[in-house]
Amino acid sequence: MGEDLFWAIRGSGGASFGVILSWKINLVDIPKIFTVFRVNRTLEQGGTDVLYKWQLVSSKLPESLYVRAMPKVVNKTIAVLLYAQFLGRADELVSIMNQSLPELGVKNQEMSWLITTLFWEDLPAGTLTSVLLDRPSKPEKFFKSKSDYVKKPIPKEGIKKLWKAMLEFNNDVYIEWNPYGGVIDKIPANATPFPHRKGNLLKIQYYTSWMDANSKMGSLNMMRKLYEVAEPDLQESKRQKREKREGGRISSGFVKADRVDILWKASSVSELKVHRRDLDFNGWIFCCRGFSEAGRHSSSAVLS
Repeated sequence: MGEDLFWAIRGSGGASFGVILSWKINLVDIPKIFTVFRVNRTLEQGGTDVLYKWQLVSSKLPESLYVRAMPKVVNKTIAVLLYAQFLGRADELVSIMNQSLPELGVKNQEMSWLITTLFWEDLPAGTLTSVLLDRPSKPEKFFKSKSDYVKKPIPKEGIKKLWKAMLEFNNDVYIEWNPYGGVIDKIPANATPFPHRKGNLLKIQYYTSWMDANSKMGSLNMMRKLYEVAEPDLQESKRQKREKREGGRISSGFVKADRVDILWKASSVSELKVHRRDLDFNGWIFCCRGFSEAGRHSSSAVLS
């Protein structure tokens, strides 16, 4: 097969290519007790300050703790929601949070891993786990999402600009902030075709959805505006995706410049109908659905 082709087909995210013939599942040990919490801070309650500080600490928390931030429009203001899951008991989590984000004043819930799946689905406390066997029937919904990878914290002024843009939406909109760090920080950028690992503080996903197909263009235009508002505060992250080729290699030295050709040729293995413009010029990412700019991803779909 060749080393480069094998590197390519290991995947690069949600738009990987290949045919799965078999797979193995490696089980891992988990504690009997997990602890979760959900906190909501509006702008009037200091939500901007909380999110800014979250950027500074979230990627440095213990590997056993994951805290996601999700600002969204609620009742004509922005609510910063924080969801957390900890592999351990509540008293341990309280100790960690009192050192990292004491202003949250979290109220914890201990539960089994199985019950945490209900927590992440925002299902009411006491919901029977049998609901996990049901195939939900949801109305058709359209959505658009884009993402960025952040190497330096976005300043408070930049965050406030995002709030202003979000409040102009007429439909559901939120920005999901997922912390990196932990084990991710131990994996070199060239280990797989997905390079956004060591050195990234977090991943941001901008998301909007709408029910009426006639609202498509207005929703897409609003998403583009939100995406553009964030751009000035992400210049460093973007520049690292636009480094020039030197001596047949990307100047960062991570990946051979011709690996974009490897990805392109390998796509024919699965007979995917893609365009060459869908391949990041660095050979970093193979993406079947729209690729607006190197290092910044976009996708859209219909959920049913």
